[in-house]
Amino acid sequence: MALNMRVIAGLLVMVMTAGLAKADDRWVLRQGDFSSRDVSLIQITADSVRVIENQIEARLPIAQVVSLSRGAAKLEPAGNWCLWLIGGDRLPGEPVSWQDEKLHWKSPSLGEIVLPVRRVRGMLPIKAEVADELPTHPEDLALLANGDRAAGVITRLDSAFITLQVAGGPVEIPLASVRSIEFATLGDASGASEATFQIRTTDGGQLGVSKLSLNSTSVSFMVPDGPQKIVETRSVLSIEQLRGPVRWLSSLKPIENTTVPWFNTPFHARMNHNTSGGAILFGDRTFSHGIGVHSKSRLTWGIPDGMTSFRTQYAIDGDRPLADVTVRILAGARVLYEAATVRAGKLSEPIRLDLTGEKTLTLEVDYGDGMDVQDHLNWIEPAFIRNAD
Repeated sequence: MALNMRVIAGLLVMVMTAGLAKADDRWVLRQGDFSSRDVSLIQITADSVRVIENQIEARLPIAQVVSLSRGAAKLEPAGNWCLWLIGGDRLPGEPVSWQDEKLHWKSPSLGEIVLPVRRVRGMLPIKAEVADELPTHPEDLALLANGDRAAGVITRLDSAFITLQVAGGPVEIPLASVRSIEFATLGDASGASEATFQIRTTDGGQLGVSKLSLNSTSVSFMVPDGPQKIVETRSVLSIEQLRGPVRWLSSLKPIENTTVPWFNTPFHARMNHNTSGGAILFGDRTFSHGIGVHSKSRLTWGIPDGMTSFRTQYAIDGDRPLADVTVRILAGARVLYEAATVRAGKLSEPIRLDLTGEKTLTLEVDYGDGMDVQDHLNWIEPAFIRNAD
């Protein structure tokens, strides 16, 4: 009997160890206090995240979690096309069909995704850069490789052809002859606001989803206006909570966005990019969230309900020895923070400011001693922070 108990105990240990091994996919957990640590991710449910840290299992309230990212995973771009959605989400892949005001899209990492056409803004080559705002059009517009363009109403879009209904009848164009497609601006695209998480995939995709859950092998979620999807966990590069303890300013639309150049060429603010459209960097670090600006810049946001403080860092973008700016942070008309003679080569310390009772927040970058020469600055991870209570 004692031997049998030892055997049973041994089997239980083996089963528990096997379960932990399945969960032993290293993730970086980031919390609302901006701390980060390496964990093994076991499970995400509606109200908690289960992890293993230093061989000890812990359960964290979902309200404390900002994001989880797979440190060991590599970005592996795939497909020939990238579908850009209203709000900035993107899906590499190719079109499958266009039916009943919905685009069926095949993503290498997520499989087939069905999206209302009112949520799509453009279809560009996978390596093409996209501006923060594509032009609006009353009709669908196909830009061809030979420089021609065709405008009308899409009636067919798949991996081989696009068909546009124009005044003279339908026009069928091989997709191989198309440089890009800009979709008509149609009605309300607020379905994207239903998303509570944003997932990034290993093929370079980014998509807002809701009702997300995860175990060691699969991730389940719902696309706004779409059915439930289940994909392999290994296809997901990161998971970020959109309504958690932090709201990134780069994901919120400012109520004021102005740039006044000293000379004639303005560099407009770019969300999650520097002013040239590249990544936001400092030293060997890359930041997913930030705002690239150029003097003289002024950005103002309404403060969302429940957000009681603000946190940011900033730095001159790259090696620009002539850059010299003054940085200000205001609540309403009141200056909360100001720093003059900001030069290249230094990342500011984290700045945290109380916003209790305030209605608006403004970020300013003003001219320094060198007019606006080389005055490119990145606001790094500017965020509203929710009251911990």
